[in-house]
Amino acid sequence: MNEEEIIEIIRQYEYVPRAIMERLFCDSQYDYVNDTIRKYLNRRLKQLAMDKYISYRAEDDAYCVPLFSGKINRDRIKALWVLTQFEGVTRHYAGKDFIQVVFIAKGTLYEIVVLSSKNYRIAVAAINQNTDKKNMPKRIVIVENEDEANLIGNGVLREINCVALCTVNDNGVIESYEI
Repeated sequence: MNEEEIIEIIRQYEYVPRAIMERLFCDSQYDYVNDTIRKYLNRRLKQLAMDKYISYRAEDDAYCVPLFSGKINRDRIKALWVLTQFEGVTRHYAGKDFIQVVFIAKGTLYEIVVLSSKNYRIAVAAINQNTDKKNMPKRIVIVENEDEANLIGNGVLREINCVALCTVNDNGVIESYEI
């Protein structure tokens, strides 16, 4: 991990809670290694904030781009929590529109999408319009609750190649559901 990697993550996602930054970088199976990485990461983050490359929001315990608008993308934060659960992530990027995060794990392309019963028709149309059916990525879908998933329906989830369905609370706790 170097300063450029840290700055690039914050630049891409604009706003990242410190707990997510730690999870993205501290992925060793050994606690003492993670503690060392966490201390180093937090020193680097503080220094980058002091040097004005990034900003720190104490009220949220989060880092953001220097000219952050203050509008937090809660869907993207939920998607980042899901991203931290994957092993073997080699690259990840901020998505656009309804796709919050795009990443590669163990050679497979994934997209994390947030759907609701209110937006799913528009979202599915937009996703399908921009997707090559032959090389469709695997999609992880985040919903507000199990009732939302039932309203959206399994047919729609299969249509967009949904491989996992879950909810994520504000503390990053993920609950998975059967598709």
